[in-house]
Amino acid sequence: MSDLNSNRGLPLLAVAELSTASHYGFPCSARPHVMMPRNHRAAQAALRLLMPRNKCIWLSMQSVIDRLKNARSWFRETQLMSEIRQATGMNNYTSVVVKGTPGPYSKDVVLFFDSDADPVLLLKVGTSLPARRLLENEAIWLERLNQAGLAAHVPRVLSRCDVDHARVLGQSVGTGRFPGAKMSNHILGFLSDFQVAFPGIASYQNSTLRIVLEDRFHALRSCISQVWLTRIHKTIEMLSDEFQGRRIPFCAAHRDFAPWNMRITDRGLFLYDWEYASDGYTPLYDLFHFFVMPHALKHQVSTTQLTMIIGQVIAKATLLKDARAKVQLPDYQLLAYLLDVCLFYLESNNGKHEGDRIVCRYGDLIDQFPQWRMQ
Repeated sequence: MSDLNSNRGLPLLAVAELSTASHYGFPCSARPHVMMPRNHRAAQAALRLLMPRNKCIWLSMQSVIDRLKNARSWFRETQLMSEIRQATGMNNYTSVVVKGTPGPYSKDVVLFFDSDADPVLLLKVGTSLPARRLLENEAIWLERLNQAGLAAHVPRVLSRCDVDHARVLGQSVGTGRFPGAKMSNHILGFLSDFQVAFPGIASYQNSTLRIVLEDRFHALRSCISQVWLTRIHKTIEMLSDEFQGRRIPFCAAHRDFAPWNMRITDRGLFLYDWEYASDGYTPLYDLFHFFVMPHALKHQVSTTQLTMIIGQVIAKATLLKDARAKVQLPDYQLLAYLLDVCLFYLESNNGKHEGDRIVCRYGDLIDQFPQWRMQ
């Protein structure tokens, strides 16, 4: 890791390409590096926190560590990491560093463990301006959620500071089991409470979603292909035509509402990663993300599968408060979700779509809208 760890120095850390969501099928190119300590107890504890099916992953980690035991080159903490330890009071704790995926929004995560291998702190570190803004947004949302009575279901903010060129956000660590691919009542119950706490407005014209779609499209016009230029323009016009005059409650959305960001505890759902959260999004946005993203990461999603997902989302949404209003135009809500994700990824890639699995697959689904739209 260029910012927090270098590849020369003391034999403190080993590295393996593992994903915090490998169980759900992230492509190899999206897998962050996990910098594991030679302390086996801390390494095992980290894997239990980060990954489902940790036993088989731990065996692969063991082999990596064994191969590196006699290596001449090791990872050591950089000056930035030393300064972060000093600023957060973590000098005497074991660390596990998860390197984020490349791009302007990339953030690194550091887990700290005490001598009993119990997690004491999760730090998010962002060095680019976009990443720093995301961490600031996450801190604001965690405070809002705490004030809304949802503190038991989200991390607590334990520290916020700037170290050198990095913004650092310290959070409490939530433990529990991964929920798997099925949406439980715990998950639905939290989502309903979340939407009630931040209900938003009933106008597409004044929604954050519309503003973000149009602003990102405007910023990307000069660097995207003609195919994407036409696709985005056409889709934005369709959304405006269909949503105009409909009183759909545009409410808050987590916007990365995926199984790998969730744990199930004895108090219900515990939800991580609030940096993308926003007011003013469609009420089915998070539900569609939960069902579509895991499929799209592994396989091309067919129109038949997408039609089935729409049915699943409608069935689950009936348990949300004010469900009748929220399930209006579910196909257009899905179309808006697909476009929003594509625009975010395109922005992250400076307008380039080649080789980005999600952008290409979601783009195909947007083109196939006439086949899966509800008549």
